[in-house]
Amino acid sequence: MLSFLKKLSRTRSGAPQDSPPAHASQNTPETDNIPVFTTTCPSELSLNIAYQAPKRQISRILLRGTGTTDPGYDCVQTIASDHIGTYGLRDIGIHIYINSRGDIEWGRSLERPAEFPREAASEDIVILVHGHEISMSMATLNTLRALLPTINAIHGNTLVFDGLIKHHARLGIGRDGRMIEVALQQPPAESR
Repeated sequence: MLSFLKKLSRTRSGAPQDSPPAHASQNTPETDNIPVFTTTCPSELSLNIAYQAPKRQISRILLRGTGTTDPGYDCVQTIASDHIGTYGLRDIGIHIYINSRGDIEWGRSLERPAEFPREAASEDIVILVHGHEISMSMATLNTLRALLPTINAIHGNTLVFDGLIKHHARLGIGRDGRMIEVALQQPPAESR
């Protein structure tokens, strides 16, 4: 710590600084232009924890984007405030929200039908994701890609997925709105 403070005081006083190591000044094409890519993978989603089927009948999953990339509109509390204040709902109108970091946030109880968007029916679950349909983060899409087959498997691979049309191929959804590759997972056995 003391040596760091001495270097800091010499730098501020105008005294010469220690020279960098010889290899630091060498620019090699192999190391200068290598892009660094990081992948964002969602954590493992458990059938028992990530999603538990409601007792009401479910036939369709509505996928919607928030329509904004504003970081201030990236949490379920803000969306709930908007639904109550702007749309006059009693509480948040959606069931599941996936933020820009790919985290799942739970909104309305799955036992209650969605109130948002207007086209939501009583047999729908609404998943809202952060961003415009054309500008969603890969973390958000990766989480959605992992979550949809899980929800579909729990409902016997019979669900129809509606919305986010531009991402259907990336999400594994066919032209008919059903999952192309149904999950090989079996839904958890019901406890008696």
